[in-house]
Amino acid sequence: MSSCAKADASSSPALEKAALLGREFSLAWLRAAGVSDPEVAVLFDQVILIPAAQHASARFADPSLPRKIVRTIPWSRARDHHLVLAEAAKQQRLAAEVVAEHFEAAHRFDLARAQWMKAGETSCHAGDYKKALRLISRALAIWPWDEAADDRARVLREMARCATNARLTDEARKAWEELADHARDTGKHDLRADALHQLAILSADPVRAGELLAEASKLATRELGPEEAFRHGLAHVDLLVNRVRVAAAKLAFVAVEEAALKSKNPALQSEMLGWKALIAAMAGEAGDATRFVEEGMQIAITHQLPEQVAFAYKRRANIADYAGQYSLEKHSHNVAIRYCRESQTGEEIVCMGCLSYACFRTGDWKEALDTAREVLGQPDLHPGLRAIAGGVRGMIAAFRGEKASAFRHLDEAIRLQRAEGMVGMEFLTLWALAYWHDCQGEGAKACAIYDEIRTLWRESDDLHDSIPGLLFAGAHYADHGRAVQLADCIDIIGEILRKNDLPEARATLLALGAEQARLEGDHEACDKALREAAALQIKAGLPLEQLWIESRHPRAEDHKGVIALATKLGTKPLLARLKGEDCGDSASGLTPRQCEVLSFLATGLTSKEIGDRMGLSTRTVEMHVSRIFERLNCRTRPEAVALAQARGWIKLP
Repeated sequence: MSSCAKADASSSPALEKAALLGREFSLAWLRAAGVSDPEVAVLFDQVILIPAAQHASARFADPSLPRKIVRTIPWSRARDHHLVLAEAAKQQRLAAEVVAEHFEAAHRFDLARAQWMKAGETSCHAGDYKKALRLISRALAIWPWDEAADDRARVLREMARCATNARLTDEARKAWEELADHARDTGKHDLRADALHQLAILSADPVRAGELLAEASKLATRELGPEEAFRHGLAHVDLLVNRVRVAAAKLAFVAVEEAALKSKNPALQSEMLGWKALIAAMAGEAGDATRFVEEGMQIAITHQLPEQVAFAYKRRANIADYAGQYSLEKHSHNVAIRYCRESQTGEEIVCMGCLSYACFRTGDWKEALDTAREVLGQPDLHPGLRAIAGGVRGMIAAFRGEKASAFRHLDEAIRLQRAEGMVGMEFLTLWALAYWHDCQGEGAKACAIYDEIRTLWRESDDLHDSIPGLLFAGAHYADHGRAVQLADCIDIIGEILRKNDLPEARATLLALGAEQARLEGDHEACDKALREAAALQIKAGLPLEQLWIESRHPRAEDHKGVIALATKLGTKPLLARLKGEDCGDSASGLTPRQCEVLSFLATGLTSKEIGDRMGLSTRTVEMHVSRIFERLNCRTRPEAVALAQARGWIKLP
C-alpha cells in the first residue's frame, strides 16, 4: 500500500497533527494534543508511524511524508492544530522554544513572544548568549513597535546584554539604537541617556563616542537628577582624558563638578575632586592637583568611604606620574591596591595595571612583568587593562631585544589602545615599537612611527607621555641626517617644558640639543649636554632613558657604571652599544660580515682591497656595501661610516 493510500485510510486530524510535529516526536505530546490511543494504533498498524530509537517516541516510516501532508492542510485548520500542539507542549513541559514555534504558527504572537523570551532567558542564564540572542530576536521579530512598548524596551535591553556578552557588537548596537529612538519618542530621558552611553561604548570611532557621551551628559544635566548627571558627565570626561584632550575635558568637567556639589553626596564629591586633580595634573598644574586630591582624600576619610580612599590614592599615583615622581607613583598604587582589597570592590586589578607601568619606568622590570602577567591572567579582562599590561610586557621585551615576544605584545597593545582611545599609552607603545623596528634595521618603518608620535602630539594636549618617544625620535632623526625633524622634536619638548617643567623633559631637551650639536660638528657641546642630560635622568629615576643617553656618548670608557645597570635590566641592544661591541646584533640589523666590511670602509679601503683582506670577490664586497646602505638608509660610504660611528658600532682609527 502506498504512503498516500495509508494516509487516506487513517484518521486525517491525527495524521495532520503528527505531520505538524515533524519526522520524530514524543507519543505523549501527540496524545496530549487530543489524538486517542486507537487513532495512534491505526497509524502504527498501517506503518505510517514506526517506533523511534528514543523511548516512547515515534517517527514517520517515510521521512518525506510529513512535508507532503503539511502542504495539503488548509491554513485555518493548520493554525488550529498548532494552537492545540502548543498548549500540549506546555502541558508536557517541553522546551519553551518548541512551544513558541507552534504558538507563532498559530498566529498567537503574544503567547509566542512570551515563550521566545522565556527560552532566551533560559539560554542567557546558562551562558549560551548566542542562542539567547537568536531566541530573543525571534520574539522581537513578531512584536509590533507600538504594542507593549515598555515590555519591548525591557526585551531590547536583554538582547543588548546578550549580544554584548556574545561579543556581537553590531547586534548590541542595533538594540541600543532602537532603545534610543524609543526613549526619544516616549520622553524617557533616563533610558535615552543610558542608550547613548552604551552606543558610545560600542562605537569604534573615539570621536563619535565623544559626541554620544556629550549628548548623554547634556541630556542628563538638563532632565535627570544630579547623580545621573554626574555619572553621564564623568563618562564623557573619562573619554576626553583617555584621549589626552585636556582643554576639552576641563570644559566638560564643569557639569560634573556642579552635579557633585548639587548632590550633597560625599562619595561623589570626593570622586569629583580626584578627577579634578587628574585634569590639573595633565595640564601641568601640579600644585592645584595636589590640593584637590588631598581635599578629596579628607572627605573620604571623614565619611569613612574606603572605595573613595582607594580612588584618592589612585589619583595621587596619577599626579605623581605626571609630575615625574615615579617612586611615589609606585607607592601610591600599592596603597590603593591595599584599600581596594579591603573594600572588596575588585578595582585592585586596575591599580595593578597602572603599577606595572610605573615599575617599567623605574626599572623594576621583574615586578613590572610579574604584575602585568597577573593582570593578563584575569578572566574577562577589560580591553583597556589588557592594553596596559600587554603594552608593558611588549615594551620590556622590545628594550631587551626579544624580537618575537616584543612585536606580538606591542602589536596587540597598539590595536587595543586605539580601539579604546588610550592616547597616553599609545605614545609609549609607539616609542617601543619604533625602537623595535630600529633594532631590526628597519629604519624607514621606525622613522614613520616616530613621525606618528609627533603627529599624535599635535592632535592632543599631552605634556608627559610623548617625552621618551621624542627623546629616541630625535636621536633617530640625527642618525639619519634629518635636521628638520630633529628641530621639530626640540620645539615640541620646549613647548612641553613651558607648561610642565619636568626633569625628564629638561633632560630630553638637553639630549636633543646634543644631537643637534653633533650634526653641526660641535662635539664639545654635544659631550657636555649629554653628560647633563644623563645626570637629570638619574635624578628623575628613569634608568632606561639614562642608558639611552649614555649609549649616545662617544667615550665608551665612561660607561662602566651604566653597563652594570644595562646588564641588570637585560637591555641587550643598549648593552652592546655601551660596550662598543661588534655591531652584528639586533641593535644594528647588520650581519657580522657586513660589520666587518663596514669597519674596513671606515679605514678608506676600496672594494678590491677589502676583498683581498677578507678573501672575497670585489662583487661580493659590493653586495655587502649595498646591503649596508639599505640597512642604514644612506647612499654613500662616508655617510654610512658616519652613521655607524654615531651609533657606537665602529670606532675610527
